[in-house]
Amino acid sequence: MQRFDIGDPIVILPRFADLYPVYWGTVTDMKSDPFRPAFTEYTIQFPDGSTTNLFEFQILEAEPNCETFLAAFVLDSHQEPAPAEHRGQTPDRRIILQTQTIDIDMKIEASQHEASIIGQILERETTNFVSRAVVTVMRDNIPIASTLTDNAGTFRFAAIGRGALNIQVVIRADSTRILGAFPT
Repeated sequence: MQRFDIGDPIVILPRFADLYPVYWGTVTDMKSDPFRPAFTEYTIQFPDGSTTNLFEFQILEAEPNCETFLAAFVLDSHQEPAPAEHRGQTPDRRIILQTQTIDIDMKIEASQHEASIIGQILERETTNFVSRAVVTVMRDNIPIASTLTDNAGTFRFAAIGRGALNIQVVIRADSTRILGAFPT
């Protein structure tokens, strides 16, 4: 069954967004795959009139009451060289995603098959935390887990599968949605 209809506004997931002129568009056509719904193919028209084809797992619904921003991947502690004296298991991974006004700071503790994530959402250039934001972790466009940030802007996820993940943060107080991608 198709998830989107012709005329629906969509957002391209961050992992794929840099391949296109903008990260949003409108569905103009679709070819359904009855056996593998994630491979239903949609024709997307961008604001400049150009089109592309995307699979269902590459896109999300546009939030009609929220402005959507893609977070830039600005820090991965595993990309930094480890000290020469370091032996054994690598330390926890730290990842930071950023928009112009928000930082998403995450510490990831990973085992062979799963990871736990502890994170905090902060306003940039202020001392304010982002409380009561809805944080969702997704594999492609499929939600895995969701939680609310506390008064200190922190959130936690336990036993999330390893691999490339997406994060969605919805801040209802500002009508803002932030999408980001990160590895575990």
